[in-house]
Amino acid sequence: MRSLEILALISTGIDEISEELVKLSTLKYLRLSGVEATMKIPPKLVSRLISLQELHVKENDINLLELNSLSRLTALSLELSTNQFSQEDFVFPKLRRYHIVVDDCFSFWEELTIRRLTIQNFSSSLSAFNNLFCNVENLKWKKVSGRKNIVPSIGKKVLNELTSLELDSCDDMEFLIDITRDQGLTVAFSNLVELNIQSMVSLKGLCYDLSPSHHAIASLTRLKVVTIKSCPKLKTIFPPCVAQSMLCMEKLYISNCDGLEQVIGFALEEEVTKNDSRLYCCPKLRILKIKDCSSLKYVCANTSTQGLQSLESVKIRHSPQLMQIFKMEQNENGQDVVLPQRLVLSYVEIIWKTNMSALNEDCIVVGNHEKVFQGGHSFSRIKELCLVNLFEMLIIWSNFAQVVTLENLTTLLLIYCKKLRYIFLPTTARSLSHLTNITVTNCGNLKSLFPFGFVPILPKLQCLEVKRNSKLEQVFELEDELEVVAKEEMKFDKLRKLSLKELPSLIHFSPKGYHFVLSALEDLRVRDCPKLTTSFSIDSQEFVHCETKIDVIFVGFRKWSELIL
Repeated sequence: MRSLEILALISTGIDEISEELVKLSTLKYLRLSGVEATMKIPPKLVSRLISLQELHVKENDINLLELNSLSRLTALSLELSTNQFSQEDFVFPKLRRYHIVVDDCFSFWEELTIRRLTIQNFSSSLSAFNNLFCNVENLKWKKVSGRKNIVPSIGKKVLNELTSLELDSCDDMEFLIDITRDQGLTVAFSNLVELNIQSMVSLKGLCYDLSPSHHAIASLTRLKVVTIKSCPKLKTIFPPCVAQSMLCMEKLYISNCDGLEQVIGFALEEEVTKNDSRLYCCPKLRILKIKDCSSLKYVCANTSTQGLQSLESVKIRHSPQLMQIFKMEQNENGQDVVLPQRLVLSYVEIIWKTNMSALNEDCIVVGNHEKVFQGGHSFSRIKELCLVNLFEMLIIWSNFAQVVTLENLTTLLLIYCKKLRYIFLPTTARSLSHLTNITVTNCGNLKSLFPFGFVPILPKLQCLEVKRNSKLEQVFELEDELEVVAKEEMKFDKLRKLSLKELPSLIHFSPKGYHFVLSALEDLRVRDCPKLTTSFSIDSQEFVHCETKIDVIFVGFRKWSELIL
């Protein structure tokens, strides 16, 4: 076996390597993994395997200094303990491929397709990793202490091949980048795509003391996904000069940051061009989710919404101090800036700030007081609208002589909007052609869902659930039911589920003079509606028919997937 080049011993029960291995002088590839115990390797054995190009060992007791004798080594996989870093003069060699884990474990079967480095429970000097910081692609620090920042503490021209960074419970860290004075050119994170930060109790910001001249220093221009959790001292996430350069950002998730006041900070006077008072940033941002940020006041305070045209979903929950999400405005063609396709608001205060030419002033719209949306905005892109726990909201839309269109709205969810009086304006009636799901629960001041004076055409409605709305009298409100002479037939060919529960004031589902045909209905639930005068019957084709009469009658139900009365 003197000419053997590849040796792999995996889960063999062998937990100790013999000195005889040194006789394999042509060995280029060595992979060792015991079943449970640490693989025992004789001292000075590894350093004598001078032909070795790849070394992959799980739990081991290797003296790391021996790696410096392997001049041909290009690939390395190691599970190490913190005790193995007692030699202060050790530095990992330059490597093309590696997966190195300190005080953690990894899958031994993973291909070395990217360069990974995980450091956990580490308080010693990080100088051993200097060569790795130059080309690492995936970096994770967990409980790494004694570092107030990453750059420049580990160097000023490092981590430029890094694509993914995860920081967890590094209690001493205050900033990722700290440039408090002119320290020369610093280049870092230039290829970072994904950033995940959690449980960083001292973190104050991503970048400290960055002026406009530092745009190219730490621009984070390729960031696509940012997740930040449980960072109580974080007040502002992105300084304006950094935000302007984040041209690739697609997803932003923030939660449990009790001290957070701003997502994108206010621009300083010198950071704004002479003729423009708005920041243009995050043109590719699609998803924004914020949860449990009790001090949050502003999301994008003076950021132009013209730069947010890719936004699809905004979800904000349990942020009771919120004063403003976006500064709404018109684009260069005088068109209203569109809103995201999905909007979820829960336990928030002020929702929108608009800049309307009709008012010639900024108009603060209060979401949890009276109104959510006000002024001439285009709602044509909204697909899902969820409003939850807005206890003081009276109306959703304030018309201002503008026609509110919702032609792409598919889902409407209203829960615990206790003072809400109206859902839709009459001007929106003909734009609900794509509405498929409606859920209205615990809206105690609501008297009707569709106060249009006529029954709107809802060709795609599939699910209608109405529950615990104590004052609801009608689903479809007519101006004067007595004027209806002949029966008007309305078909709901897509409606599969209809649920009416705990509605003590509900008089009818279908207005007098209308005959509803529910040909696709599979699930009908009617419970605790003592005043309901609508009758439900089924014909030979098993189509459900709804008509409002004096007495409630349920006739002919046979083959149903669900029927609760």
